[in-house]
Amino acid sequence: MKIAIIGWEDSVSKVYDIANEAYSDIEFLPVLINNTDDSHEVVSRYEEKADGIIFTGLGFAKIVAKFHNPKIPYVYISRDGTSIMKAFWNMNKRGINASRISLDVVDKGLVDDICRDFDMEFKEIYVFPFEKDKKEKIYKEEHKRLWKDKKIDLVITSYGWIYNELKNQGIPVLRLGITHHLIRNSIDHIIYKIKNRSIKKSQIATQIVEIDSKEKSDDKYRYDILRKSSLLESKLIDYISIIQGIPFSNKVGHLQIISTRGAIENQSSQKQFVDILNQLKKEKVTVYSGVGFGNTAYDADFNARTALNKSYELGETAYFIVDDERNINGPLGNKETIQYKSLIINKNINNISKETGISTTYLSKIAFLLKNSNIEYVDSKALGELLGITDRSARRILKKLVDTGYGELITSIQTNSVGRPLNMFKLNIL
Repeated sequence: MKIAIIGWEDSVSKVYDIANEAYSDIEFLPVLINNTDDSHEVVSRYEEKADGIIFTGLGFAKIVAKFHNPKIPYVYISRDGTSIMKAFWNMNKRGINASRISLDVVDKGLVDDICRDFDMEFKEIYVFPFEKDKKEKIYKEEHKRLWKDKKIDLVITSYGWIYNELKNQGIPVLRLGITHHLIRNSIDHIIYKIKNRSIKKSQIATQIVEIDSKEKSDDKYRYDILRKSSLLESKLIDYISIIQGIPFSNKVGHLQIISTRGAIENQSSQKQFVDILNQLKKEKVTVYSGVGFGNTAYDADFNARTALNKSYELGETAYFIVDDERNINGPLGNKETIQYKSLIINKNINNISKETGISTTYLSKIAFLLKNSNIEYVDSKALGELLGITDRSARRILKKLVDTGYGELITSIQTNSVGRPLNMFKLNIL
């Protein structure tokens, strides 16, 4: 495992020393950057060299926000109460008698709480909290302005280059540094994220690819669909091989591929599929595709159909992905690709959720089962297995649906002389 440590020299050095001592089985790559505003190229380069990145400060958040998330896991080492206490300790240790101070990145309420808890009194405390869209030089100018206006006696900054510049200008300044506690927590966190990413790569992936097929019955149309379907399958041969997928089809113009998340999420695989869509578009073949990731085949299929619906909603060739946490990403290959959370499948499900108190996640799974299978009636055992809950919890859900008119008890069967009868319900939530 390789982890890049990116930041100002003193912070990188401290993290590197602690990491090498405590985590001897991991290779750490120190990367020095003077100013986060100029760090995008370095971050991009180390995405290819490392399994994860530790940023030594929150200043990198604006780089990530501006240029999109790195392809590998990353964490920031923030400044918390231990950083503030260490700065105050250094004030006392060095005999600095400052009654008016300014700090950056930390929260004003946290500074006030620490002052109260440790009986520290200041005449004035100016705090410039972290803002991801704020350039670092603005923090420097704010500190300098307060010093020039004789409003402060001391600056406490989390930025190494600001510390050096103010110190060279004769302005009293201390570093708001990172502590051993913060460093160890951040290293443990990035290791967890890297391992979790590796596990996620082995998740089941289902990809559904469909040709736009409007209902027509004439022979010319049927021939056209066969032609387009044949063209689609020929284009997908190499792609399916690359992702090591298993394809199957139950109708013309429809293809379902089973693979793994790691294979489909691979950047080169995604680029190849987007290229195929663009080639087919030139042939005037409209294709809708949805990919779903999940820990079970059911979840992957459910998410793939959600993604496919998003493609159809767009009304043109499109490719969406829905992951195991219901995050939607797409349309892939489009400049306007976005990521968002799929909380509600449709308005009807949302309304039923409000009436019954049943979560939209449970209701969406039930609706999916009813819509995509031949099951007409369900009992509590089947519902519990579907939702991954106990039989008792499933009975509660069924009761809520019946009480609100979205369910109906069809029959009750006593399978033996003892125990609960088997109740079969018809659900009306579609």
